[in-house]
Amino acid sequence: MFNTISNPQDLSLLIASLRIRNVDAIASIALQTGLPRRDDDGNLTGGNWTFLSVESSLTADELDALLSTAASQAENDIQASYVSADADFGALPNWSTWTSAQASTYVTNNILNGWTQAQADSWTDSTVTTLAGARTAFKQVTAAIISIRSILATVAQAIIFIRDYTIRVRR
Repeated sequence: MFNTISNPQDLSLLIASLRIRNVDAIASIALQTGLPRRDDDGNLTGGNWTFLSVESSLTADELDALLSTAASQAENDIQASYVSADADFGALPNWSTWTSAQASTYVTNNILNGWTQAQADSWTDSTVTTLAGARTAFKQVTAAIISIRSILATVAQAIIFIRDYTIRVRR
């Protein structure tokens, strides 16, 4: 059921979502804003106002009851933590402003100096000269590390994509 309900306590989307999803885990909630409106007598009331668009199995009365009280201290703390985390994430030093390609390049170049498997094998051959078994084992280890580097480069790209998506969605 889709409902458009008032937000008399001017709750943030996060707090309203927490309250509603605590009762209906699959509810869809959006915060909407509007301009001053006319009351029953035709007079303009207030400034901007907010309401929530909610798709939920809950009735409008049930939703109104969930949103009728002001935010508790715990809810305000969660909201403050969310705002702080968002600001902190955006203020991360250095790599937080990189593109996904820059993140991938950094990871690649900083694990085994960006060596290919052939370069790692060549270094192993020239450096480990006393034990054939050690040479073989070291080659296997470097191959594994290079594979891990590729995975981490992909993870770094994913983090940057998530960061960019989050920034676009929040604006």
